[in-house]
Amino acid sequence: MIYNILWSDKSFGGAEIYVRKMKTQLGIEFIALKNSTFKEKLSLLKLLLDRKNQFIFHDSRASLLSLTRFYLFKDVCVLHGPGKHAKLNEFLFRFMACYLKKVVLVSGSIFNRLFSSGFIVIENESSLISQANYHSQDAIYFGRLEQSKNVDALCDFWSKFDGKGVLHLVGDGRLLNVLKSQYEGSDKIIFYGAKTHIEIEKIILKCSFYISLSAREGKSLALQEAMSCGLLPIVTDIPSQHYLQAKYDLKLVDHDLVNTLVTLAHFKNYTESQRATLGHKIKANNSQAAEGAWKHNWLALLDS
Repeated sequence: MIYNILWSDKSFGGAEIYVRKMKTQLGIEFIALKNSTFKEKLSLLKLLLDRKNQFIFHDSRASLLSLTRFYLFKDVCVLHGPGKHAKLNEFLFRFMACYLKKVVLVSGSIFNRLFSSGFIVIENESSLISQANYHSQDAIYFGRLEQSKNVDALCDFWSKFDGKGVLHLVGDGRLLNVLKSQYEGSDKIIFYGAKTHIEIEKIILKCSFYISLSAREGKSLALQEAMSCGLLPIVTDIPSQHYLQAKYDLKLVDHDLVNTLVTLAHFKNYTESQRATLGHKIKANNSQAAEGAWKHNWLALLDS
């Protein structure tokens, strides 16, 4: 049997969405470590000790369990982003690549280079089906509502920005209740909590922009899904997102966020016609990406 192992089982966040996609498309079950009972931990230990099983560990915390099976050379680790401690992650996964079948990166920009044949890039693909609304000046963020994603800064900048449009925040996290209380009564920010893909698709119909001030991303699944719906991305200037500037001449938010308000004003000055032209181009380019490549690459890796 093959199992996905990850830290959290929330319905939001890149790794959490990723393993649900693997369950739907590849039939691979997932096991979450956070908040598991003693009995569940014992059951997992038995699975780990069974040589016949194969595991796909997601991100650094879950990947540490691969050390219990270092002698089998059959498991896989997936890194969804550089993480809070990029240098430590680089050292950790270079070490793990010595005994794993492969270390999978969701983007080649997570590290400066692939250090050995033990690394492989399998890029994310979108599964959202919706269409941006270019009559609107609303923006949407969907993902974890955490300080590490700069969601608190996003709300602060949006509330101070003197422009039209509502910010739709979709997702759960430690900041949800704090921010809801802080911006209670505001007509500029709406909090939805965690929503299904179908519910997110309906909210996208109200929006023209996708916005995220996160400064730590691999290849953001949320960004890919947003662009596949024609949303115009307002995101930070980090390695995995440089291509947006080169390919679409998009203005990016500085890593330290100092030009956030200027960048918001830049995008809000787009006319409806300009939003539509750029949005349709972004959507078309994402639709032309090789469909099914993600599934094919995973099947090839697991069968090798």
